[in-house]
Amino acid sequence: FLAAAASMGRAVLAQQAAKLRPEKHLELWVEMDCTADGCNREKGGLVMDANWRWCQSGGQNCYTEKKWNPTFCSDPAKCAKACSVEGADYEATYGVTPTTGNTGVNLKFVTRHSYGANYGSRLYLMDSEDTYKIFKLKNREFSFDVDVKSLPCGLNGAVYFVEMDQHGDLDGEGNTAGAKYGTGYC
Repeated sequence: FLAAAASMGRAVLAQQAAKLRPEKHLELWVEMDCTADGCNREKGGLVMDANWRWCQSGGQNCYTEKKWNPTFCSDPAKCAKACSVEGADYEATYGVTPTTGNTGVNLKFVTRHSYGANYGSRLYLMDSEDTYKIFKLKNREFSFDVDVKSLPCGLNGAVYFVEMDQHGDLDGEGNTAGAKYGTGYC
């Protein structure tokens, strides 16, 4: 799994699919199986990690002031059932925008918005609306381009692989959000 990270987030307990704002992934085209004759282009998407998303129950925050709201989250199981992980406004809230032609993505570290500010992001590459992209890299090459000319001193921009369930630990009960909403990070 490909994850682009600029900072760390809190551990997400809310695992219900959105009740107020459905998810709409950013489109991303990836070149695969390149040879001297060219590459196969595959349409995929990007999804924001659940740790960055708004978690709510009945329109009230499940996570505020750096702690879980005990009204909904007296224990992890109750929190997972009561709170939903909402769809992302990638540009306005997180500063994530596609490049021309949807072949890349621009990430802002700090994005100020009407509810405050967001710092960093972690994104996953999607294979479909509900599954993460699985890379089989044995005897293969993986490459990407990064433009760091506007990355301020002291910040870390990283791309890395991490093992995760392709469905984001979707189980239909405690986790109805799944990969579609960025769940399942270890």
